[in-house]
Amino acid sequence: MVRMPGTGLTTGCNDTVTHMLTHMLTQTLTQSPDGEVLLGPSGAPIWANPATTLITGFSHDECLAMPDFPCRFIYPNDRPLFDAMVQSVASSGQASQAHLRLMCKGQDIHWVTMTWQPVHDDTGKTVGTRVGMRDMSLMARTTSSPINHLQVYRHLAASISKQARLQGHDLTSLCAYVVKAVAVALDVKRVGVWLFNAPHTELQCISLFDAGVGQHVAMPPIPVSAYPVYMRAIAMDDLIVAHDALAHEVTRELGPSYLTPLGITSMLDAPIQQSGTTAGVLCIEHGPGTRQWAVGEGAFADALAEMIGQYLEAQERTHLQALSQRLVSIIDTTPDLVFTATLQGDVVYLNPSGRRLLGVGLNEPLHQVNAIDFVPPQWREQRVNLIIPHILKHGSWSGEVSVQDLQGNTFPAWEYFLGHRNADNRIEYISGVVRDLRKQKTIEHELRQREASLKQLNDELEARVMDRTRQLEEVNSNLETFAFSVSHDLKAPLRGIDGYSRLLVDEYRHQLPADAQGFIDNIRQAASSMSQLIDDLLTYSRLGRRELSRSKFSIRAAIDRILTERQHDLQTHHVQLDNLVQDLMVEVDLECFLQLMRNLIDNAIKFSSHQADPRIALHSETRDGELVMGVKDNGCGFDMKYHQRIFTIFQRLHRSQDYPGTGVGLAIVHKAAERMQGRVWASSSPGTGATFFLALPDFTVSP
Repeated sequence: MVRMPGTGLTTGCNDTVTHMLTHMLTQTLTQSPDGEVLLGPSGAPIWANPATTLITGFSHDECLAMPDFPCRFIYPNDRPLFDAMVQSVASSGQASQAHLRLMCKGQDIHWVTMTWQPVHDDTGKTVGTRVGMRDMSLMARTTSSPINHLQVYRHLAASISKQARLQGHDLTSLCAYVVKAVAVALDVKRVGVWLFNAPHTELQCISLFDAGVGQHVAMPPIPVSAYPVYMRAIAMDDLIVAHDALAHEVTRELGPSYLTPLGITSMLDAPIQQSGTTAGVLCIEHGPGTRQWAVGEGAFADALAEMIGQYLEAQERTHLQALSQRLVSIIDTTPDLVFTATLQGDVVYLNPSGRRLLGVGLNEPLHQVNAIDFVPPQWREQRVNLIIPHILKHGSWSGEVSVQDLQGNTFPAWEYFLGHRNADNRIEYISGVVRDLRKQKTIEHELRQREASLKQLNDELEARVMDRTRQLEEVNSNLETFAFSVSHDLKAPLRGIDGYSRLLVDEYRHQLPADAQGFIDNIRQAASSMSQLIDDLLTYSRLGRRELSRSKFSIRAAIDRILTERQHDLQTHHVQLDNLVQDLMVEVDLECFLQLMRNLIDNAIKFSSHQADPRIALHSETRDGELVMGVKDNGCGFDMKYHQRIFTIFQRLHRSQDYPGTGVGLAIVHKAAERMQGRVWASSSPGTGATFFLALPDFTVSP
């Protein structure tokens, strides 16, 4: 059997399906004013009624001779509507309609309402298709009445609605489908969907189809402030029907910067409403030449704008539902107690952590649970008379309280309460977040104990430091006493030895044998060396104990002062001196600096004086934020493997007979550099002289 849904026709199906269908359909459809075409299983036409010839201009034989009739004559711009109709039939198995244009013989174009209806056998198998064509152009001519646009575009609206379901939450794809379908259906220049941005300062183009170029195009945002009259009309949810957009009171302000450059002369704009607020506008634009918009077209635009608004609301609801689900997931997994209760204290929600904390079973109903049950008796009066009134007045409250579980165990907690207002702005429910402070209180107690222990340790340490300071002061005092004794008590006998030896030489030299005179000279030399050693040791000792006093001075002036002091020695040994020290200002202890540089210059004079042409060079430079000074001589030099030894007290590399000294001078240099937070080093090799360097970090200042 062969069935055609909606026609009541049923016939047997054997090897000659075409013959049977033709026989049955001829009886019913031959006299129909609508074109009727029957397509076989392959999609080729197998029968057409006389009205088909009248509408298309092709004879019956011509129609059947074309394997893709009438599909091949669909107007190109309407092809998406036709394809959507065929896809709808294929997916649902039910008949579908589309209002589209048909290119007839002789280049005539007719608007037709096309019906696409599957034909099934008794097993449900599709064995053909019935194609109905109602000539809307002919209807308009014969009845002299306007076309019913709601009926014409009913299929388009259904297709768009279906597309919205298919697109899910992809607003851009849906709008792209809508604007193209509407532009093709209404045969207009441009259709676009524009939405306001969040601050409502500009209209942003979501999608726009330009039929002139046959594709979607991008458009820049339109500032709201640029077109106040147009924007007010949209905000009032007024349908804008501008047959002549350049003259219309609402749209004419768009002329110079929007309409004229784009060649738009007519506009049909429907505001898009979302949750009672204007969210944007559906813009239908035509040109060149004015267009008289039909009432049905305006209603159709309004319906599409309403559908887009509903889609936006559905998107918003979906977003809010997803957000709500995420919030519920967060609340359900938070370790804090979260609840909602009525003003009477009846708990309507308690999260899993709260149930565990209060001893309420995870599946236990809450209809008998009251929030006051979890307040210790001594705190209930405060809850009723202070906290609840504060929430009702101010909307929220937070603070530290005591909570008790169902077993009567109390524990400290921090609570935050928030009132939920109804449409009358009255608080109906109170939600709260309760944080168990037991662990925090334990930690705070431990911290207080540790702080007390640390304070005790600090007090003990302070006492020990004070005791050690007192001991150091005593030691320093003893050292001062010792230094005084050394300076006076030890040097007094040396002065006596030197004095009496000198008297022997002055008074009795001519009476003494030569050996005795040599002995006396050795005694005097030893006494002088011993006195110098005592002076150097005292200098080394005082340098380590003396309180430094930083002052600002010129290093050039300080070096000149030392050279003036050593002028006699320089001239005696005929030393050639090059003083290249820059006139830089530094801020260090002046006496410490002078002591260090005196010793280095004395050391250079001593070792270069044995040369035939003694030379000393002084220089300074700034390097990586440091002041670096150098004292170079052309003396005997030394092996760098002894570099560390030369700055150690009593360490000498040469015999005292060759180079007199106490072995303390460079140790004083090292100690002075340390006191000034600097460093000293040397560079030398045997027979090439030596260069001693001083570096003072971060003490160089502007001249």
